[in-house]
Amino acid sequence: MSVNTIGANAATGTGSTPTAPSAPTAQSMQDEFLQLLTTQLKNQDPLSPVDQTQMLSQLAQFSSLEQMTNLNTTMSSAAQFGGLTQSAGLIGKYVTTYNPSDGSAGPSGTVSSVVMKNNVPYLQIGTDTIAASQVLTVSASAPGTGQTV
Repeated sequence: MSVNTIGANAATGTGSTPTAPSAPTAQSMQDEFLQLLTTQLKNQDPLSPVDQTQMLSQLAQFSSLEQMTNLNTTMSSAAQFGGLTQSAGLIGKYVTTYNPSDGSAGPSGTVSSVVMKNNVPYLQIGTDTIAASQVLTVSASAPGTGQTV
């Protein structure tokens, strides 16, 4: 039994021009697996079929991969929610920040709100919007005032 490579032209047996690989998505991996499985079943020798235990093992591995992908998605969502929750705890607190581009001092003041942009929490300090990762210090009151902000 002859097998053409993926992307090969069945009529001429020549391969396609290679392209830069892109990051596979869970959906594309599922589609490729199912395509490979159906091709394998179509082209197997009826007198010598594929070992059932081997096929069940492949299906179990595929199921496990799908569950790990789902778990990864869930964990990413939980981490984003955790970052938002942690940042929300800064509302009403006085923070000092830094500028990541040059390491200089950034805006300081009382956090009035938190907003998510591209899954990253940002703090509103006066008219400035600062990434929560730029916070250096947090205090309950502005320095030197002794008053709670």
